[in-house]
Amino acid sequence: MVIPPFARSPVPRPLSSREHHGCAARAAEPPPVIRTNHQRVQVGMTFGSEEEDKEIKPFECLDVSCNGRVICAGSQLVKDDAFLVFWDQKMPKPLGGYWNSHTEDITQVKFHKEKPETLATGSSDGLMNIFNITEPTEDDALIYSLNVENSVEKLSWLDDKVAAVITQSNDLQTWDTEAGDMLRSYSRDKVAKSIKRSKHDDCYLVDAFTARDGAHVLLAGSYGGDGSCLRSVSLGDKKLRARTALRGNTQTVSCSWYQQDKDILVTTGEGGVISVWARPPSPAAPAVEKLTIRESKKGAHRHKPY
Repeated sequence: MVIPPFARSPVPRPLSSREHHGCAARAAEPPPVIRTNHQRVQVGMTFGSEEEDKEIKPFECLDVSCNGRVICAGSQLVKDDAFLVFWDQKMPKPLGGYWNSHTEDITQVKFHKEKPETLATGSSDGLMNIFNITEPTEDDALIYSLNVENSVEKLSWLDDKVAAVITQSNDLQTWDTEAGDMLRSYSRDKVAKSIKRSKHDDCYLVDAFTARDGAHVLLAGSYGGDGSCLRSVSLGDKKLRARTALRGNTQTVSCSWYQQDKDILVTTGEGGVISVWARPPSPAAPAVEKLTIRESKKGAHRHKPY
C-alpha cells in the first residue's frame, strides 16, 4: 500500500473491503461553524464512521505523530474487534487500520516524541504494543507485545526508548521498548510511601514525564483528607525519591501536561480548576508558584469554549 503525497509515509494495514471496520471518514458539507464571543471557527474536515449497518465504533483515545502528519485513534471493543485507525491529517479517508493486536478496549495511543513511525498502544487487555507503522502489514508492524498484566490507564514516552505505563490499579511500570524488557515496577503502596501517605488505597497516579533536568518524574496525589495532596517523585534505580510538593492544590487531579523547555506543569481535575505550576524566579520565593483559572459555576456570564 503506497500512500501519497509524502515519502516515507506510515503504511498501516489496509482496511478490509469487506466491512471497512466502520472507519470511513467523511468531509463535512457544508463544514459546521463554531461560534464563540470572539471568533468564528470553521471545521473543514470531519473524521468519523459510516458503514451500511450503522454500527458505531466509539473511539477511546487518539494521538498525532510528532511531525503532525498522521492521526491514530483507538476504539472500544465492538463485536470482538478493537481497532487502531490511521489518517493522513490532510485527508478524511483512512490510510488503514490494525485490528488483531488488542482484544479489549484500546485506552491509549502514544506516538514517539521524535520518531513518527513508532507508536505505543495500551488496552484493557493488559497489553502494551509497540509498532513500526511504516511496515506494510500489522504482523510486520508489531515489534513487541508486552504483558503489563493489568489494564493500561496511561502511557507516556520518557525518552528515546523508555515508556511508562500507569495501570488501572495505580501501579507504575517502565519498559525498554527496544529490548522488550520491564525495567522497573512501582506498586501503589510504594508510591504512597514516597508521597508520604499512610493509606495506599487513597493514592492515585496522574502521569509520568521527563523533567527539564532529565529526571523521570511521576505525578501522584491522594484522595485522603481534603484531597489537596499532590506531589512529584523521581524514578530512581531502586526506589522513588521525593521531588516536589505542589502546595495549594485544591482538587483531585485527573490529568496533566508538562512543557519541558519552560519547566511548566499544568494540571486539572474534579474541582474544575486549571492550575499552572512554575518554579520561582529566585531562591527566596516559595517552593512552588501556582496560577489558577477557574470558571464560576454561578456566574451570569458563563462562556462555552466552542
